[in-house]
Amino acid sequence: IERFINAQTWFRVSLEEVKLERESSRSACRSTKAKVAGVMGVGVAQNLAQTGHQAILVDISDEVLGKARDEIRKNLRFRGMFQKGAPAQGDKAESADAVLGRIAFTTRLEDLSEVDFVVENVPEKWEIKSQIYPRIDDICPPRAVFAVNTSCFSITRVGALTKRPDKV
Repeated sequence: IERFINAQTWFRVSLEEVKLERESSRSACRSTKAKVAGVMGVGVAQNLAQTGHQAILVDISDEVLGKARDEIRKNLRFRGMFQKGAPAQGDKAESADAVLGRIAFTTRLEDLSEVDFVVENVPEKWEIKSQIYPRIDDICPPRAVFAVNTSCFSITRVGALTKRPDKV
């Protein structure tokens, strides 16, 4: 199970700060904590940090986390070449160090103990998902909501792995 931790994505959203609107796919939240890892997760952490959110990047080793930090720094250095039109207000002046300063890098799953919202991003293998959900369910507070990243498995099936199927 540990070798798949680097493919998981989590982020914390204070539930009081999020407007859940069925008609809207946009969140009004500005204060987010994220736990993100893996190739997709690095991009999620970077995006959250660039939009003013605090992120926590978790992976299985400090070496992998160092590579993730380097990748984010490289992405930030080249972001201007790929932006269409004018950069977002304040984005152009913000340094890579400022963005990286909003990302905490760690190897500890226990850092999920205060999250309110989790977006899982493990590979589409039931043997992995079926081990991850009970684990994060034990670590995360009861108020935490889990968003499942899957196109293969029923959300009800995944939710049954937790003590909070109504929050999956």
